[in-house]
Amino acid sequence: MATTTTTTIHLAHLSHPKGVAEGQEDADTAGHRPLYITLFKNVSNASYIRQQLLDQNTDFEYAFVDASAVISTTHVLSAAYRALNDMRASRLRTRNVHAEIVFAFSASNNIADSLRRFGINESTTNLLAVKVGNPQIDGSTVYEHLTSSIQGDAAPFDDAQIATTTDWSAVRKNYKLPRNFVAPARSGGDGAVDEKEKKEMRRRRWYAERIAIGGMALRGA
Repeated sequence: MATTTTTTIHLAHLSHPKGVAEGQEDADTAGHRPLYITLFKNVSNASYIRQQLLDQNTDFEYAFVDASAVISTTHVLSAAYRALNDMRASRLRTRNVHAEIVFAFSASNNIADSLRRFGINESTTNLLAVKVGNPQIDGSTVYEHLTSSIQGDAAPFDDAQIATTTDWSAVRKNYKLPRNFVAPARSGGDGAVDEKEKKEMRRRRWYAERIAIGGMALRGA
């Protein structure tokens, strides 16, 4: 479900922790944590947003992911699932679940390097903001806060938009894609690509996505 351009996603397989009956969760034990996800393009104040994280400003408790390192919506949800699952199992390795989502994109156990590769930096121009829900917020409040803080163009969280922001040189480096991998052309939405070529680009993106998610899953807990 989308609120303007903030998408709300419920990971149903995390809805009810063992030993907690449906309808009896509280804010601390709830497994059902909706995700609020917004993509921003043409961001011009990434340094300000990054500084809020460095200052540990609690108003900015989001997973801010550099969208150039993202392959697809499935790629994002895979990272979020791992972080939420680790939170439920009390095995977070970073200071909160939002930092854990950024870390979860990595195939490496080096936390600092992972946050540098996948998190917001001063040169970020395309940015994904992921918020783990709680009873005090909803998609509208998240969207209002983000759009009042981020100078950029909010866009739908979907594969077509992500295809316009992926930096394949970064993806190749982050996930050690095979040398013979030919990256899909960055989508420009100009309609000049025929259907056969579109299908081939989707196949290459899917192949890279499988390698990335496999590397994330194999990373040690």
